[in-house]
Amino acid sequence: MPVKLLLPLLSLALAAGAFASDVKAPKIAYVDTETALNNSREYKDCSLALLDIQDDKEEELRKMTSEIDALGDKLKVLSEAKRQEEEAKYQALIARASRFAEDTDKSLREQRSLDLNRIANKLKRVIEEIGQKDKYTLVIDLKAIVYLDRSEMKDLTDDVVLKLNDDYAREKERQSKTPNRVK
Repeated sequence: MPVKLLLPLLSLALAAGAFASDVKAPKIAYVDTETALNNSREYKDCSLALLDIQDDKEEELRKMTSEIDALGDKLKVLSEAKRQEEEAKYQALIARASRFAEDTDKSLREQRSLDLNRIANKLKRVIEEIGQKDKYTLVIDLKAIVYLDRSEMKDLTDDVVLKLNDDYAREKERQSKTPNRVK
């Protein structure tokens, strides 16, 4: 290579090296969002509330099933004329119980989805707030990574859970102070 070409390339390489030394290394952290979600008080409260609703609905369905069973037993001993009359009631009860079970399942799934979306949005907001406050270049979700050398990175999961739970506690406190007529 001629010396005339080598000199500009060498000065360019030195300039690039000087520039690179002024550039800060990116500050990277990670969050285990699944753990953060599962340790969120709001998620736990929502899950318990859904379980309570599910238990209540299962009890209602058990009552319907008992009513269906009783009517089925009654049908066995009725005369043919009376049985045809009661058979329509029996079939209507079965259809009502089936619809009730389907509607309950759909309602619980929809509520769970709404709860998860709401909490996931809060989780995202908290991660962004912590990332901006602590000046992280990148905060990644641990679950999306195949391999990660964690030695040079900070785990923000506990910080995220703490802030999520603090925000939720403040939100519940504000709601408890709001008069019922305003809620």
